[in-house]
Amino acid sequence: MRLSSQKVFLLLLVSGIACSDSTGPVSAFFTLQTINGRALPTFIAETPGPTTIVISSNLILDKAGNAVVIEHRNEMLRGDVTDTTTYQYRRNGTEVEIALPVACLAIGSCPPFVWRGTISPLGLSLILDPYSSDSHIVYTYRRVPTDPV
Repeated sequence: MRLSSQKVFLLLLVSGIACSDSTGPVSAFFTLQTINGRALPTFIAETPGPTTIVISSNLILDKAGNAVVIEHRNEMLRGDVTDTTTYQYRRNGTEVEIALPVACLAIGSCPPFVWRGTISPLGLSLILDPYSSDSHIVYTYRRVPTDPV
């Protein structure tokens, strides 16, 4: 019986995404599972000395094109913190690009930033700064079912 329930849930999830606009914004909630294949809590990147540890992270996509990241970290300077940052995102089929709002960049109050990746019915995989010549940092999120609002 459990297997049948899982199949029904997966079918509903896939059909819901398949019937939605493949280029427009979606409404979805994700929770971070790994960074470069390492389970949380983990460091973002291997660096000498003290480093930031990501304890948990959630990402919310809304139909207005906003991507909200709520990340709980342990940082060297600020200690135990939770930051909430709102980005804008675009989707084209299974491809997703998340970037800082233009207004933020125009006034120079934040550094350039972009994530690129792929979205599926089960999750989201994002590469931090895909234009960097350094090795890429990959965030892998699992989609969390939510009740329709």
